[in-house]
Amino acid sequence: MRLPFRNVYRAFPELDRFGDPACRSYIREAARRVPVANLSVKAAALAAAVFLLLVGVITGATLAMRLTFRPTASGWAFAAAALAWGLFLLPGPLVGAVIRDRWVRSQLKLVLRQASCPACGYSLLGLVPRPGPPPEREFVVCPECGECSGLASRGLTRASLMAPGAGQ
Repeated sequence: MRLPFRNVYRAFPELDRFGDPACRSYIREAARRVPVANLSVKAAALAAAVFLLLVGVITGATLAMRLTFRPTASGWAFAAAALAWGLFLLPGPLVGAVIRDRWVRSQLKLVLRQASCPACGYSLLGLVPRPGPPPEREFVVCPECGECSGLASRGLTRASLMAPGAGQ
């Protein structure tokens, strides 16, 4: 099970053969493609987290006051109030992280789908592009079926296919 705060790219088997720096470069490539939407999703995640955090503070404080501002309040009441307050504060950051992770996953799926062979669907990630004729400039050959795919016609670049430092 993957924790929501760590390595969202490890959910994709296509990226298993790459190290963390290469996977982070694929995430940057995915985010670069739609910068305005990327910013708006981050803002929505932050807004949801702040709103739920604020609701948690208000609800937790109300419950804490009801439990502890009594003449007969004991140490258990203070402990219960602290636990309840902590539970009310927890959903905010988690919801923000889930929204962010969903966005990254959807963008990575688009990038990975675009970087697959049009004939057989085999992942072309990590392949070194070869020089080609002027309209395409670079192409890759699918090791599975032998299909030639031009990078320019598929909206790909050398950086979107290769791990950093490979073949450059």
